[in-house]
Amino acid sequence: MKPVLILHGYLLEGSGSNLWTRSVAKAFLRSGRDVHLFCQEPEPEKYKFINEAYKYTTDIKNQFNLSGFILGAATGVAECFTPNHHKSGYPLFSKIPDLLKFKDHSSLVSQSEILTSEPFHWSHFTPTSEKIYTRATPAYPSVPKCIIHKPNLLSDTLPVFVTDKYKEYIAVPIPSCLPPVLGKYIAINAACLLKVVEEVQPSIIVANHTVLMPTVAQLVIHHLKSKKSASIPRLIIVPHGSALEYVVRRDERAFVLAYLSLLSSSTICYIADEIKLRLESYFTELCCSSHYHTHLNTSNPSSIPRPVTWLDEKLLKLPLGVDTTLFTSGYTDIEKRSALTNLIKLVSQPEIGIATGREDEEEGIALDHCSKSRALQRCNVILQKYLDCQTKKSEVNPVSSSLYTHYSYTEQSKGGDDEVLDAEKTDLLASLQEQINLIATRSGTHHDMDFAKKMDFLSKEKIGKTQHLPRIIAFVGRLIAGKGLQNLLLAMPLLLECHHDICLVVVGSGPLRPLLELFWYSLCEGAKDRLLLLCSLVEFLSDPASIKLKSSIGDSKLHKISSFHKNDMFERSRLFIESAPETYWKSIKEIGFSAYPRVIFAGYLLHHQLAPLLTASSCLCCPSVVKEAGPLVYLEGLASCCICVGTDMGGVRSMKAFILNEAREIMEKQMEVDVKDEEERNRIITKECHLLGQCMSFEPSCNAEFIHRLTYCLLRGLELDKKHLSLIEEIVREEFDWEKIVSKL
Repeated sequence: MKPVLILHGYLLEGSGSNLWTRSVAKAFLRSGRDVHLFCQEPEPEKYKFINEAYKYTTDIKNQFNLSGFILGAATGVAECFTPNHHKSGYPLFSKIPDLLKFKDHSSLVSQSEILTSEPFHWSHFTPTSEKIYTRATPAYPSVPKCIIHKPNLLSDTLPVFVTDKYKEYIAVPIPSCLPPVLGKYIAINAACLLKVVEEVQPSIIVANHTVLMPTVAQLVIHHLKSKKSASIPRLIIVPHGSALEYVVRRDERAFVLAYLSLLSSSTICYIADEIKLRLESYFTELCCSSHYHTHLNTSNPSSIPRPVTWLDEKLLKLPLGVDTTLFTSGYTDIEKRSALTNLIKLVSQPEIGIATGREDEEEGIALDHCSKSRALQRCNVILQKYLDCQTKKSEVNPVSSSLYTHYSYTEQSKGGDDEVLDAEKTDLLASLQEQINLIATRSGTHHDMDFAKKMDFLSKEKIGKTQHLPRIIAFVGRLIAGKGLQNLLLAMPLLLECHHDICLVVVGSGPLRPLLELFWYSLCEGAKDRLLLLCSLVEFLSDPASIKLKSSIGDSKLHKISSFHKNDMFERSRLFIESAPETYWKSIKEIGFSAYPRVIFAGYLLHHQLAPLLTASSCLCCPSVVKEAGPLVYLEGLASCCICVGTDMGGVRSMKAFILNEAREIMEKQMEVDVKDEEERNRIITKECHLLGQCMSFEPSCNAEFIHRLTYCLLRGLELDKKHLSLIEEIVREEFDWEKIVSKL
């Protein structure tokens, strides 16, 4: 069989698409196919399934602007279709030059760039390759092999979808990249990829995301066709949520490149119904909007063919999968203790860890538990001083006294006591940020230094007459507001009122890590005002560089940090805190949070470390407040016999619907003999499926009800018996194994 070439452009650890790439590569290997990974992974020796790695260097004789690639891509697409297609189904690509010159699209590429940019010529590049790694004792001695191909970008800039940190590059979001930067990136990757394709002769190229790797693949395939090459691979594009949400949706340059790449592909694989809906929504709506009507010389929008038909022809559902050899089930207390012991062993040996090529996201000193507690106490003192300052300001200027616009500029604030108080608040914020940086642990690419000690302490706890382990609720994800961890923290006192043996383990790193730890610390003290203040300061504390402080503008004109509105991701938390009854705050003091760790922040766990944690957990919670295509960990939790609770939208809704449908079919077969009456059988099955559905997801809301629904769903999930958990596990292992998933390709 011919090999498979996967284009990723990034690393093999960390984000969901990175893990997807690695999982698919390993599944292809197990199925007997050689795999070639075109990516930026800097440490191939850390992955046992990788046999070799090559680095590619190019000599650039010219600089290229992005417009040349857009025009070239449009030409390549146009040659793939008949004139009839131009009139009936593909209105955009034949008008690309006009689109680029259109005055409302000056942000796309400028007129001067179109006139001066040089066309892309393959002769401008002479890539050379160098072997940089060979595994001495391959994990798989015989075929198949996995080989990494890493292009040298000849730049310190790496275009990305969301802000991140890398050891080798400065990650710059694509919408912020200048056209020459993107042009150079595409040119270098295309030249290196052509050399790889000509040597490897793959049958398919699987390009991740909708930009920029699909454009690179599109240029290479078009060049092979123009040369009448005997072997031309099929292009399969796999869109992921991050590129669509943060780049294609917001950057017109990226939209055009994505549109052209999708048109030129053989297949578009969507990992969840949410991705399919986004594709249809973005491209249908944008291609038929008013400024496109101008280019198509028509004033009647209904006369423009909607480009959904070609999309439908190419779409193939390729759901997320799970490595069933890595994630194993555990239901009994003995199995969970064994998994917990295994986890402690793994995280106690840092030499086993896989470096991810990213810089640590939190640059502060790794603090021990006592030092961190002192830093949190200092933060609380600062927050209290800030609240006192705000109280004084409300007495001086009642107009600007709102708790949720602490740092706002008003024309009335000119001198006097009001200005002095604003200056004092600015100084307090600077001090708070300094303490936040100290709290930050070295968890960007590693677990916390004391995580093994905390889990060891937890494993020795014996609860009640049965002497069982504390029930672990796991949260796994990047620590950003959209993941909704703040709402889960607020639900913990409600959960502990019902079950005193619950412990939440938070896995992940991100810009909100210090704030969320401070949020939990304040909650444990029942400090309602401090919690509200933290909600209002979330933007500043997560990204202080984006806020213009007094020192940077030279006067007392203060800029608003954060204001709350319905779409704000901390809005639900604020509403819950404000409306929580006195019994809620009283229960916090009565529960006694210091008995043993109620919330453990783990830092970043590698995949092989995450597996035993999920096996040891009773529940996995994914309380996102934004739609996600996944999350991938949802299936991994279910495969570990761990009930997964998520917000009923996006990928969670799709996976839940599929699992419940499969469960209904299985139960019908099992009950055909025992329950003869069809009506009674349907009643029982409907009841069972309804029970499962209540435990797997909850309806989202934009108010405090979100936390109450989350709590109820978690409580139902914790009560689910082994029969139901085993049924879900069986479905996931049968239908979502990665080998079965990749066979569709």
